[in-house]
Amino acid sequence: MLNNDLEKQKVPDDAVKALRTPYVVTLIRGQSIYRFGNSQVPTGLVAASPWWIREQDYRRILANAQPGKISTGFAARISLAVKQSWRNPMDMLVRAIVLEDIKVFCGVARTQYREQAPNGMFITWRGSKNIEQLFIPGISQRYVGLTDMGRRAIQVVEIQRIDTFQLW
Repeated sequence: MLNNDLEKQKVPDDAVKALRTPYVVTLIRGQSIYRFGNSQVPTGLVAASPWWIREQDYRRILANAQPGKISTGFAARISLAVKQSWRNPMDMLVRAIVLEDIKVFCGVARTQYREQAPNGMFITWRGSKNIEQLFIPGISQRYVGLTDMGRRAIQVVEIQRIDTFQLW
């Protein structure tokens, strides 16, 4: 079991800022997890993030997307409360398989306030109350890739471009 003592660890600041009341869950070997990434990032790095969602939450996002009205990427942004200023256009879908049981932090999105649009308007990203996000500490190093633990924990099995929409 990876991250076996996670309940005893302090919740990382990034998870505290983005998740309401994070708690620990165990991802099981063979389980699919998903993330929405950035097509401008090299393919080898698009999975290098602690931020993922479980399959049931991916399916909920798909249900919120409406072809011709709300793209999958924008439905994900709304559901997961991802500010545009965080520079993730959410135009890539990554699916990975859990290779070894691992404990992770889980929770619904914390509301992200006061993102200012170019026209001066302020936007609040509330997130969906029935979609949970995963924060998996120790699996990635930003701009470098998956860590040794990350390569033991997950295997990327699919990366594809998806429709998205940006407000600006």
